[in-house]
Amino acid sequence: MKIDEVENNTVYLVKKCIKCGETIFLKYIRTEEYDGGFTKKPKFENPPEGWKYSTELGSILCPKCATEFEVLKNSFINNL
Repeated sequence: MKIDEVENNTVYLVKKCIKCGETIFLKYIRTEEYDGGFTKKPKFENPPEGWKYSTELGSILCPKCATEFEVLKNSFINNL
């Protein structure tokens, strides 16, 4: 996870498609606290429509690569 500061000291999370390298920036919203404030986790905006987190690959894919991966995965499963 890479966090950058871009324009006007706004914090963004940089996410990159692991297949093609397309990059998106997710804007920081707030910090969420758990366990009475002992555990803190930053909260960022949701990725744009179509970006998917692949549990099989353990990373995020852009819309084009996500579609290609689903087709490949389904063809593999159907050939078993």
